[in-house]
Amino acid sequence: MDDTRHPAPACPTRTRLYEGGGLVAEGFPADEIPDRLTERPKAALWLDLFDPDEQDLQAVAAEFTSTNSPWRTPFTIISDRSWTGIRATCL
Repeated sequence: MDDTRHPAPACPTRTRLYEGGGLVAEGFPADEIPDRLTERPKAALWLDLFDPDEQDLQAVAAEFTSTNSPWRTPFTIISDRSWTGIRATCL
């Protein structure tokens, strides 16, 4: 795996990290997501994007669909929806 970083979304975000059934972190900058998920590989991330534009959605898609990402997951942008669900599983 290389250490290539994708840009974080520029729009306002709200972040939460859950592990073991509880909240372990919240309100951290979106650019910390890769490090936090690396530190806690069993954690689940909640990321809210407020009024994202196409570049913001592309930034999130790039991070979570990168072939170098340990948390690679399908990502779909649905143009007629105001939210997109992303789920990752680590085996």
